[in-house]
Amino acid sequence: MGVVSYDIQASGRRLEAAFPLHTEEGVADFLEKLYTLDELKYFAGDFDVSIWLVDFYEALSNSGLSTKEREVIYFLYFEGYKQSELVELMDVKKNTINTLKKRAITKIVDYYKAVKLMEEEGETGE
Repeated sequence: MGVVSYDIQASGRRLEAAFPLHTEEGVADFLEKLYTLDELKYFAGDFDVSIWLVDFYEALSNSGLSTKEREVIYFLYFEGYKQSELVELMDVKKNTINTLKKRAITKIVDYYKAVKLMEEEGETGE
């Protein structure tokens, strides 16, 4: 009988390479593909995606987003609103939506940087 080799961490590394969540580009890409990633956990049975989504929802809760920032992220990426629709819904200017979105992404990145730093410190025993 032959030995079967399966890399159980390959999917996690693939996600980490595709979405470096400690960068603004990584968070923005993750948010843009949120719906697709959510579908993967059901249709492809990708458990690493499920773990990433749970971690991301935790990051949203713990990154210190203001109510307005949270609303912008929710409506744009979870509900699929367009920015023009959100301008009317929230009764603000488009520039305000962009500013809130950028601030929210920056806070999420800062959260992931802090988590990464804590993990690295834990690995080195400092």
